[in-house]
Amino acid sequence: MIHGLVWGRTAVALAVLSWMPAFVPGAMSIIGLSISIAAVVVSLFSVRRCGKKYFNLTLAIFVVGVLLVNDALRLRASIPMPLELRAGLFGVVVAVVILARLLAARLDR
Repeated sequence: MIHGLVWGRTAVALAVLSWMPAFVPGAMSIIGLSISIAAVVVSLFSVRRCGKKYFNLTLAIFVVGVLLVNDALRLRASIPMPLELRAGLFGVVVAVVILARLLAARLDR
């Protein structure tokens, strides 16, 4: 149980801390996105022992960070970038969310 709590709390802290570079324009927002994706992956380690509560919290922080905080991907007043790059990054985000949800459902059985 303790092992799962450590993974879960680490994932939540990492997801929250990934918002700091996400505010900065340029490459730092992509680094913030990478850190938040890593937080979602880390949260999967807590699913088997602690259920999905830390995973769901980390995933919610991740989605809010992408849609509202991340300077490259937020829905309103984002930095200018080519549409292909923005679509590709949103594709990565959608793939991470879908694959993480599938893995979490399988691990929670």
